[in-house]
Amino acid sequence: SPASLDIDIDATGHDSLFVSGTASIGNGVLNVSVSGITPTVADTFEVLAAGTVSGTFADTSGLGALGLTIVYQATRVLLIGTAPEGTEAFWTGATSNSYNVGSNWNTGAIPGSATNAYIPAWPANQPTVTASIGRADTLWIQSGAKLTIGSGNTLLVTRHIDLASGATLAGTGTLDVSNFTTAGSRVTLNGNLSPADSASIGTLSVTGHVQMGSTARYIWDHNATDGTPVDLINVLGSFVVGGTLDPSPIGTNNNQQSMTAVNTTDSATGTFTDTGGLVQGGTATSITLSYPT
Repeated sequence: SPASLDIDIDATGHDSLFVSGTASIGNGVLNVSVSGITPTVADTFEVLAAGTVSGTFADTSGLGALGLTIVYQATRVLLIGTAPEGTEAFWTGATSNSYNVGSNWNTGAIPGSATNAYIPAWPANQPTVTASIGRADTLWIQSGAKLTIGSGNTLLVTRHIDLASGATLAGTGTLDVSNFTTAGSRVTLNGNLSPADSASIGTLSVTGHVQMGSTARYIWDHNATDGTPVDLINVLGSFVVGGTLDPSPIGTNNNQQSMTAVNTTDSATGTFTDTGGLVQGGTATSITLSYPT
């Protein structure tokens, strides 16, 4: 049977194998155990060092659940953390898609209001806030990942949520960045924003200052026949438009009226770089869209 290399990683250090000559991995087995820490991009663990390294391990797919990725170099093998620096818990989706179940997080506990949390793209079960309150201090969502806030539920983020380009924030619940009056507390959107979800219409409520980046995409479902109902983002705070609008009409357009896509209590500024043929308008506190005459 293939040889195995057992590596333990904890808060005090990690195992490593040193070979003076050539280390031929030869499709061997790598067994890794992580306890007491959450690896981040700032963490690099040298698990094998040699004069020359050849070959690869047979199966490293389980490393994702440990928050690690493997890197082969000419003279060493490294395990590198995948979560952003400062992450204290990351999503694994081990038992379900519920954000509010501790076994779905690498720490075995639901993030609290002081927890920096990370949602990667690799788990098959992507998270949905399924209870009245989900919490985090800072929340990063990786490209390709999707976070849904269920109807009637609230995701309470103490400081900052960062949606990467290619990530998706969806649902008809409420996103509350509770300290949004504090400098640096904000909602940064560089990915896909989809109230309700694709091919359905709903309202996403946000408490906080929202900034759409250049790669952001607002997937806007709307009743094209009479303009009611439409996807809507209600913001207690400000909203800065950026990126593109991806209009998804339901029905046949014979509607020329203005339809509200964003409402704020503070201000609505900026313009989409591409509106998909619609006309952007609005007021100092709202963004409207309409079909051209």
